[in-house]
Amino acid sequence: FSVCGDGVVSGDEVCEGSGGSGLGCDPETCQPKAPEGCAAYTKGDRVYLVCEDLVTWDEAHARCESYDAEMLSIESAEEQDWLFAASSPPDQGYWANGTDTGSEGLWRTDAGVPVDYLPWCSLEPNGGTNENCLQHYWSGINCPNDSYCENGHHPVCEFTFYPDADGNGVSGAT
Repeated sequence: FSVCGDGVVSGDEVCEGSGGSGLGCDPETCQPKAPEGCAAYTKGDRVYLVCEDLVTWDEAHARCESYDAEMLSIESAEEQDWLFAASSPPDQGYWANGTDTGSEGLWRTDAGVPVDYLPWCSLEPNGGTNENCLQHYWSGINCPNDSYCENGHHPVCEFTFYPDADGNGVSGAT
């Protein structure tokens, strides 16, 4: 068998794109496959899984880990604007990979890396030691907000998708 890389599965081809997410790809389109209850949005080689349910920050983190993906990390205005336009965020917004638990005002990812891109919503961050988890698109506004970690927001997980672009049977090979 051969592996598709042109977005169309035909004959004896199989779709073998992955990002380590274990989610694989849609055999009809050879595009990233979203789990039930989530939608996949692709920009370049990055896939954003936007899920419908409302969960706590810890639950969102665990969900992303279960997909072998990372929590949402917005790194630029371009990325923030693209995801906002592509996914039409609901009022509850999305959890993102950042917390200032343990060091108020010092926002870091779960891996301890500083969160560099934080064009806060007006009057944010404002939760002091009560709101320690990063959330994007609060009430449909395109900016980050500090939120109570037990609030319910939508999980967004991201990973790199490596389709078999040259059809040699090895994902990501060029």
